[in-house]
Amino acid sequence: MTRYDYKHNRPSNTAVPPGQGGMFGGISVTGIMNLLAGLLVGVIAALYFAWRVMPLQVVDNQPRSLAPAFREDFVLLVAETFAIEQDVDRARARLASLGKTTGPAIVAQQTEKMIVTGAGSNDVNFMVQLAAALGVATPAMQKYLP
Repeated sequence: MTRYDYKHNRPSNTAVPPGQGGMFGGISVTGIMNLLAGLLVGVIAALYFAWRVMPLQVVDNQPRSLAPAFREDFVLLVAETFAIEQDVDRARARLASLGKTTGPAIVAQQTEKMIVTGAGSNDVNFMVQLAAALGVATPAMQKYLP
């Protein structure tokens, strides 16, 4: 008498149908080949799109094209770099890359703004050092000068 396997809804003495079981659990060789072919076509299409249709375009922006908030960050970075290098000419050249505004004027303006808004003391000290090196000193900066 044949026993019935209720778990798989088949008689228990029958062989496993082709394509079921085995190493890939029911995926046929044709299915695997189709999957690999699809992956290969997808990779080739993606590379063609990335290299020919929309290649990467590197744009080298100048500091003069920065938004106002990023200009302030740039000036602060120049002041921090000046605190390390102590090279006034390089600081002037970096500030000149901002364009229309003159270096000492923008440093003095931003330093006073930072003092009024209560920026970090290290940042204010860097800005005051740069302003003093550029020959700009306002009454608000006197407290931070040595």
